[in-house]
Amino acid sequence: VEKAAALTQLDKSAEALRKILSSYDEIVAGGGDSLRRELGFVGTSSPLFSVAKALTAVSEDAEDPVEFGERFDDFLLALRAADADAYSANFVTFSSAKGTPAGYFKSARKELDRALQDLDAILALLPR
Repeated sequence: VEKAAALTQLDKSAEALRKILSSYDEIVAGGGDSLRRELGFVGTSSPLFSVAKALTAVSEDAEDPVEFGERFDDFLLALRAADADAYSANFVTFSSAKGTPAGYFKSARKELDRALQDLDAILALLPR
């Protein structure tokens, strides 16, 4: 991934996370796969699709490589946790597991708040 394209993707990813969080109730009303689609785990239309590649492409330009690496890891963990929660929300009603779709969506939202904080911190570490 070219660095300029990677920066554009990261900016669009932050915008996408803000949009997801501001429209969260409407998105999750469509079910777990609706959220997963917005997060780039179902389909390829979200700017968050393959965001790890974009992060890797710009990683050597970070002003603080250690902070960048920690935020990179935390961001991906939060994003994957939100995906796992959205996936679980699809099936919890029909399984013997305890919990509700609403509980999983609440957890996913907390993870997305963390993911956006990490991505904003990552973007602040990159020269413009």
